[in-house]
Amino acid sequence: MNGRHDAFRLALTDALRGADDPVEAQAVATRVLGDHLGASRVM
Repeated sequence: MNGRHDAFRLALTDALRGADDPVEAQAVATRVLGDHLGASRVM
């Protein structure tokens, strides 16, 4: 399970790297978390 957490943190860090605007960063983080959790919809 630790490997999955590491992979999630790496994916989140990579995705947030280019997000300069706080609203954009929130949207990116929501998308990455939704992908990680296997959510069909994220609002």
